[in-house]
Amino acid sequence: MTKPRLWLFITLLLAVSTGLLTYKYLSDVRKPAGAGPTVGQVTAKVKIPSGTRITADMLETREVPKEYAHPSGVRDVSAVVGQYAVVDILPGDVIVSDRVAQDRSVNELPYKIPSGKRAITVPVTALTGVAGLIKPGHHVDVLVSYKISDTPLDYKVMTLVQDVLVLAVGSEMQKKDGVQQADNVTLAVSPNEAELVALGESIGKIKLVERPSSGEPPAALPYVDVARMLKMFP
Repeated sequence: MTKPRLWLFITLLLAVSTGLLTYKYLSDVRKPAGAGPTVGQVTAKVKIPSGTRITADMLETREVPKEYAHPSGVRDVSAVVGQYAVVDILPGDVIVSDRVAQDRSVNELPYKIPSGKRAITVPVTALTGVAGLIKPGHHVDVLVSYKISDTPLDYKVMTLVQDVLVLAVGSEMQKKDGVQQADNVTLAVSPNEAELVALGESIGKIKLVERPSSGEPPAALPYVDVARMLKMFP
């Protein structure tokens, strides 16, 4: 064999060997994704808002590699149907056991409190609670009136917080027909607003003001005292 032919033979041999090694490498890379054991996990097919009763058509089952499966993921659709979402579940999300609950759990107060808010209860009467016409789901303002000094008529009134959600009237967290009279109302407020309401209750009298359903934005309201009120009516 001449020298040029020898080099050509060696070149072809190396090319074939390289091709075989590349094919084997790619085959080995693909194997773990398809050849390993898989498990079924229930996922959301559509968005499931918090508090929604889950039905079968909202769900689907996907096969995922066992090592990537969520440890708390639900694997059987029938175990979820009829339960309620306790948080918003987005399409494609794995259904995790602590994101669903029975009806009695959804009706517990922690699941009703919006994110970033806290629940605080204030005492009311028929006069300070709008005659029992406030209901869960309504929005109210919280006013406080207090005495500044021992001087007669030295009172001040201010709006502590505005447009706060009513979570419960008494122990009822569901809106009912007719009057829902109770001696306390639970509100959803920010942590800072909770401090204001607690302080207002400790120095004066709390009064709730019902807001319209039109969703008016909060207004900048100055405090009112007797002197300022009298100036309004010369």
